[in-house]
Amino acid sequence: MRMNGQIQRNLGGGTPWAYAASTGVALLGIFLSVFVFIAMRGRELGRVRLDFQREAQNRVSALKLRVECCVDMVESTGSLFLADESVDRKEFENFVTPLLRQHPGIQALAWIQRVPDSQRTAFEEAARQDGYPDFQIEEKIEQGTLIRAARREEYFPVSYVEPYKGNQTALGYDLALDPVRREALNRARDSGQMTATEKLKLVTETGNQLGVLIINPVYRKGAPATTVDERRRNLVGFVLGVFRTGDTVEEALSRLAPVGVDVYVLDGRTLSMDNLLYFHPARTREPPVVPVDLAKALQSVPHHAAALDVAGREWTVVCAATPEFLAARTTRLPWGGLAGGLAVTGLIVACFLVVISRNARIERLARQLADANQEMQRDIRQRDEAEEAVRKSEEQYRTLVENVNVGVFRTTGGAQTGFIQANSALARMLGYDSVEEFVAVPVATLCEDPADLKHALDKIAREGFVRNEEFRAKRKDGTLLWASITAKAHYNANAELDWTDGVVQDITDRKRYEDQLAHLASHDPLTGLLNRRVFEDALKRAVAQARRGTASALMVLDMDHFKAVNDTLGHAAGDDVLVDVTRLIQERLREGDVLARLGGDEFAALLEEASLEDARDVAERVRQGVEGFFLASGLRVHPTLSAGLAAIDGQHEIEAVMFQADAAMYKAKEDGRNRVMCHHEGSPAQEVAARNARAAGAGLASGRS
Repeated sequence: MRMNGQIQRNLGGGTPWAYAASTGVALLGIFLSVFVFIAMRGRELGRVRLDFQREAQNRVSALKLRVECCVDMVESTGSLFLADESVDRKEFENFVTPLLRQHPGIQALAWIQRVPDSQRTAFEEAARQDGYPDFQIEEKIEQGTLIRAARREEYFPVSYVEPYKGNQTALGYDLALDPVRREALNRARDSGQMTATEKLKLVTETGNQLGVLIINPVYRKGAPATTVDERRRNLVGFVLGVFRTGDTVEEALSRLAPVGVDVYVLDGRTLSMDNLLYFHPARTREPPVVPVDLAKALQSVPHHAAALDVAGREWTVVCAATPEFLAARTTRLPWGGLAGGLAVTGLIVACFLVVISRNARIERLARQLADANQEMQRDIRQRDEAEEAVRKSEEQYRTLVENVNVGVFRTTGGAQTGFIQANSALARMLGYDSVEEFVAVPVATLCEDPADLKHALDKIAREGFVRNEEFRAKRKDGTLLWASITAKAHYNANAELDWTDGVVQDITDRKRYEDQLAHLASHDPLTGLLNRRVFEDALKRAVAQARRGTASALMVLDMDHFKAVNDTLGHAAGDDVLVDVTRLIQERLREGDVLARLGGDEFAALLEEASLEDARDVAERVRQGVEGFFLASGLRVHPTLSAGLAAIDGQHEIEAVMFQADAAMYKAKEDGRNRVMCHHEGSPAQEVAARNARAAGAGLASGRS
C-alpha cells in the first residue's frame, strides 16, 4: 500500500487505473515467466528422460545380444552331438575351443552323459583311459567335499568340460543330486527345449559370484522324441553352458561408454534384492553404492525395466539413472528463462514509474538490463554446450554401429525396396565398395533363393520379428555365403509397418565346419571310404530288401601279409599301400556297389542285387586287379587279397552274414591266400577256419596278414 501511494503520487494524481495497470502488468509478467520456466524445465527433463531411455535400451540390447550369443553357443554344441552321438573328448575340445576363445566371459561348456548304473564301471574306466587316472562319478557332501557317488539307477556326470583348467573339479560331478540342477535337467529332458536354471553357486566358484546353467537335451539320433515318454527313454545326455552372471554382464557392457547408469539383473519379475543375480554399478560412481531396498531406491530416480528371455527363463534387467547422470544433463537455462521473464516484467512495470524518477530509474534500469543480458549470455552458452554434448553422444552411437563386426540395417520391409540405412560391415560383407552403393540395391537381389526372403518377410509380418534365420546370401560379384539374420519390425499407431531393423552375421565358416564334422562322422579319414557304422546301416537295409525278395551279396576282403609291409616299409608307406589298394578295388567294383573300410587292412563291399555267382565274378576281378606290382616308398610290393563271399537272402541277421563272409575269407587264407571263397551253409571247414582265426587273436578291423 505504501508503494501504491508512492506510485499514485508519482503518476500525478493517484488515479486508480495506474495502480490497477501496474499491478496487472506485474501479475501477467510473473505468470508468463513461471509458464516459460515450467515449459523449459519440462522440455529439459523430457530430453533427460529420452537420453536415459536410449542409454538404458543400449544396455538392455547389449546384454540381450550377449545372452543370445551364449544360448546360441550351447545350441551349436548340441548340434555336434545330434550329428554324431559318439563324439569323443578330443572332438568336443576342438569344436568348443574356438567358441570359448571368441566369448571369454563364458565359464565353461560341458557334456553331461546319461550313465546307467550297469555302465558306470565301463564309463569310469573309459575316462581314465582318456588321461584322467583319478576319474570317478562324484557327489558333494554337506561340508562341500566331493566323494565317490553312491550307487543309484542312473547318473548324470560331467563327462567333458572345456576349458579344463579352472573347471577340473567339476569333471565327474553328478549334476542330478542337486535339487536345483536336477529340476532343470528334468524340465529340459521332458520338454525337449533348452532350459536355464535359477541362480545358483557354481561347483567351481571360489568367490561370491552367482551363476546359471543353460541345459540343452540331446536324444538318440533317429529315435522318436515327440512325447515325454519317448524323450525320457531316448535321452543320451545334455550339453551344459556354465555362465558366471557377473562375467557375462560385464562382458556385455564393457564396450558401452560410462554415462552414470546402474544396472540390476534379476531372476524373475519381482523387483527385490532377494532375486538379484548381479549388480553393475555405474562406472562414474566412486565408490559404487549398493542399495538395500531396490524398490525404494527406484522411487526417486528415472529407471527402466525390461524382460529378457534366457532359455525359457525370464530375467528382468533394471537400469537406474545415478545423480551423476542427471547432473550431467540438466542446465540452468530454465532458471535463466524465469529470471529473464521476471526482469522483463520489472522493466515494463518500471515504465509506469519512469515519469516519477527518470534519472534514477534509467540508471537502475540500465544496470538491471546489463545483468539480465549477462545472465542470458551465460544461459545461451550453457544451452550450446548441452546441444554439443547431445551431438557428440549421437556421433558416438553412430560410430558404435559402424565399428561392430556384424551387419546392421534398416529397411522399409518390401522385397523390391532398398535399405534406408546400413553400416559399412554389411556393405563389405556383401562385396560393395560403399554404403551408398549398397543401400540402392533392392533387398530381393541379395538372396540366392527368393523363397528364403519370402519366408522371412512372412514371418516378420506374422510375428513381428525373426531370430537367427539362416539363408544363402549373394554378394555383388555373384558369389554366395551363408548368413544369419535377426530382425524386428516397427509399426506406427495405425499398426502399419514403418521400418524393420536387423543384424546380419556371416556364418559361412560355421556351416563349413558343420559339414566337415558330418563327413568325418561317416567316413574313414585315410581312404575316404564309408566307416563300419555307416556300412552296417547299409547292410541292414540290404537284409530288409532281401526279405522282400531282392537278394544281395557281401564280400569281405583282407590283404595278405600286410603286417610285413608295415614292419618293412613303415606305417606311412603302409597307409600309401592301403590308399592305392582302395583305388584298385573301387575301379573294379560295379556302379552302385558300396565299399567300406572296416579297420586295418580289412574292407567290405555290399553287392546289391547280386547272386553268389555274380559276386564271385566281381571278387575275381578285384583280386586279379590288385595282384601285381606297384611301387611304394621306393620298394616293390606284391599285394594280394583273400576274399570271402556270403549271400544276403534275408534268412540271417547282419551279424550272421558278416560271420559267414568272414568264415569264407578265413578259409581262403587257410587254403593258401590270394583266392576267393564262397560261404556254403553248414560248411564245417569254413566254420572251423573262422573260429581258429579268432582264437589266434584275429578279428574285425585287426589288421590280418
